[in-house]
Amino acid sequence: MTARGSIRHAALLASVAILLGCLLTGCTSEKKSSAAQASATQPGAGTATITLDGSERTFEVQCEQRESSVHASGSAGPYALTVTMVGSPQSAVLVQTMSDGSRVISQAINDMRDEAGKAVGRISVNASGNEYTGTGTFVHTTIDSAGKRVETTGSKVSSGTFAVNCSKGFSTPVPTAAQSS
Repeated sequence: MTARGSIRHAALLASVAILLGCLLTGCTSEKKSSAAQASATQPGAGTATITLDGSERTFEVQCEQRESSVHASGSAGPYALTVTMVGSPQSAVLVQTMSDGSRVISQAINDMRDEAGKAVGRISVNASGNEYTGTGTFVHTTIDSAGKRVETTGSKVSSGTFAVNCSKGFSTPVPTAAQSS
């Protein structure tokens, strides 16, 4: 696999992870349960704000630290956000689920390329303690309601900013049986 292919593969994996997270959490506009509100005091609780195309969205996120990466994820209404602040590839991915079941994925990933090989995305992240800020060139891709990706060639690209505050530190995932052996 070429470097370009591996970057595209990483971008696709990040998108799939967001979509799966969105599907699992429902990405609905329902009010949060008391269990979700109680989790705001648990280790790893934090907030993230993303500004893209003039719209600012704020999320309660779960900050997680693994061996070589730090990321935050959360959802609110029809939106789901995942930001990888430390690790490779650094990325910020916002997914919006539309009323017809299609999804718009806005992602900033360094050296992300379209089908023609043109570099279309990038990201820069700065850290200060448990606070992260960044800017990115976001590529907007649509996944139709049948799950088919619309090509990114000629897709809309825009600049955006984000801030993640992992105020309660980080949660550390518990190893599964396969990981602990």
